[in-house]
Amino acid sequence: TLFNTFLGTNHFAGRSYYGGHYGTNNDSHYDVFSAGGQDFIVLALTMAAGRDSNLMLWANRVLHSNATRRAIVVTHSLLNPAPWPQPASWTTEGPAIFSTLTNNPNLFLMLCGHRHGEGRRHEAIGNGRWVDVVLSDYQSYQNGGNGFMRLMEFSPSNQTIRVKTFSPWTRQWATNTDSCFSLAWPCTN
Repeated sequence: TLFNTFLGTNHFAGRSYYGGHYGTNNDSHYDVFSAGGQDFIVLALTMAAGRDSNLMLWANRVLHSNATRRAIVVTHSLLNPAPWPQPASWTTEGPAIFSTLTNNPNLFLMLCGHRHGEGRRHEAIGNGRWVDVVLSDYQSYQNGGNGFMRLMEFSPSNQTIRVKTFSPWTRQWATNTDSCFSLAWPCTN
């Protein structure tokens, strides 16, 4: 409830990486950055984004107008938990978000939470392209999640994304195959 009080549009106004927002608050916004010789856009979408057709039109336009940047979408809910290699099932709003945005060739990764646990999908979308969708949500773990967080290391030279899960609270790594894995990442649009 305090997100826009401390991290609203005023907080980011004038910052070089801040791309803009949808509506009157910062619940849905995007940022741009460059790293490792790659240009990126990260598009963050609010809860129930798939039910708001105007928001989805805006999101699609943002990705389209940043077509030269590698695109990552972060939204509240896309997948339900499932142990890999079983593809995680979609949440109610997941298919609407996925189908609306995957027409953008720069989209390669989607991240979500909301459903407690871990899961992922490797979705072919045609023309030899795919999008990886990854769920991580640890709030149902001991002590409200023990501070577990997902770390992703992008390696353009190896064309991989190494995914790890770490708790700075307990200083432990989660080492199971749902918490520690690699994704293939062809780093060209």
